Amino acid sequence: MSLSRSVSKDGPQSAAVVEKAGDPNDLFERLFDVAKRLKLPRNSWAVHCIDKDGVRDIVFSQVLVKHVPKVTALYLPKTKLTGKDEITTVYCPKTVAIKSDASVTVSLMGVPVQAIEGVPSEVASGADVERLLEAVDALRVCRGGPNKKVYPGAEPESAYLDSLDAWRHYRCPLVLTEPGELCRLCRSLDPTVRLNMERKLRKQRAGFESVRIPSSVMSQDVLLLRRQKYRLQRSNKRLEGRIHSTLQELDDLRREIKLVEEETRGQCSGDPCSMD
Repeated sequence: MSLSRSVSKDGPQSAAVVEKAGDPNDLFERLFDVAKRLKLPRNSWAVHCIDKDGVRDIVFSQVLVKHVPKVTALYLPKTKLTGKDEITTVYCPKTVAIKSDASVTVSLMGVPVQAIEGVPSEVASGADVERLLEAVDALRVCRGGPNKKVYPGAEPESAYLDSLDAWRHYRCPLVLTEPGELCRLCRSLDPTVRLNMERKLRKQRAGFESVRIPSSVMSQDVLLLRRQKYRLQRSNKRLEGRIHSTLQELDDLRREIKLVEEETRGQCSGDPCSMD
């Protein structure tokens, strides 16, 4: 996302009054001046005008607080809960950052997103920034799959841990376009993560150490070893088939030899064999 070359002037009536700005640096500087007076979507949003080591940034962030009862307090009514009965998590689900180089970045759950349907990709004024914030605030964000505490020790290859320690599918769209709190991919993670944990526990009980090789960092050597393994498995199956066929032929030969011996003994008993 980028800023176009017009911007709100810090006027007496509103921080969103527009004035043309020919220089992108002037554009950012004027936004920096009015940022703290822009209208935010709701009380959970805040603006931070950062000036450090001569570099300026404007960051709009939404902060939410999640209260989860501790195991010992799960059966207490909400009205009876106190701070000591809860696990409190403060997190930032949405941010909009405007850097001093005039670039705009929208992040959801700490992950930068390039293009979102219905969200402006450029801002030309303070009013545009307000509309951008309203659009981002209206987005419904997928809450991800099961928390890592639900299936301890699991290491699924198809998911990563997000900022809330929830397993999130690598292809999670983040923005929900269907009803519900989870996307289809993250909804499918629960059985996947559970089976991964159970498989790891079985290996540990059997005395094997489970080693995960992420597909994203898999080397060419590992791929070659896997191909060789599959070739050996196919070769072993062919050999097993040949051995089985050979053993069957041997059994048939033994039966034929036995029949010949029985016929020979019968002939000798009826007409005594003589030797010259």
